[in-house]
Amino acid sequence: METVEVILANFRFVFRRLFWKDEFALQTGDRDGRRVVLAAALLEVSGLKVNGFDEAYRIFESLSEPVLHRVFLVYKGKQPDTRRFTTHNLYCAPEPAAYGTLISETEDLAEKKADMLVKRMEQQFGREELEEAAEVDRQVVASSGLKGAVRKFADEGDEAPLGGFKAMPDA
Repeated sequence: METVEVILANFRFVFRRLFWKDEFALQTGDRDGRRVVLAAALLEVSGLKVNGFDEAYRIFESLSEPVLHRVFLVYKGKQPDTRRFTTHNLYCAPEPAAYGTLISETEDLAEKKADMLVKRMEQQFGREELEEAAEVDRQVVASSGLKGAVRKFADEGDEAPLGGFKAMPDA
């Protein structure tokens, strides 16, 4: 356990190091916050063990404000530096313009694959069978009364490169 020694006149205060979680967990209530922190961290005074928080708090209640302030500053100043953590290899998002071009390229690839699939189906089943299947699909949609169907909007000016919609300027 790391300890911090504060020597003041004829007294030697020995404190344990409080971590930030310990300090945040302390309930000050209507008490002075500095006294609460010091009382929670106090282990011994001039070789005499402190038996609990209440006893340690009574010790710091007997000290005057300037002396208490000095003890608190020395206690905080003698603690080792807090560790700082950094992260490495964070994900770096691409630029929005580059991401838009990537999406458009992948859409082009998907369209090419779909065209190749249609050509292969035409070769395998023939054009007439595919037209008959498309006609059956149209009849199913017509007989359903367009329940669950969504109309396709094909306005080129409304689409943004990232898939959202651009605000159209007032004409």
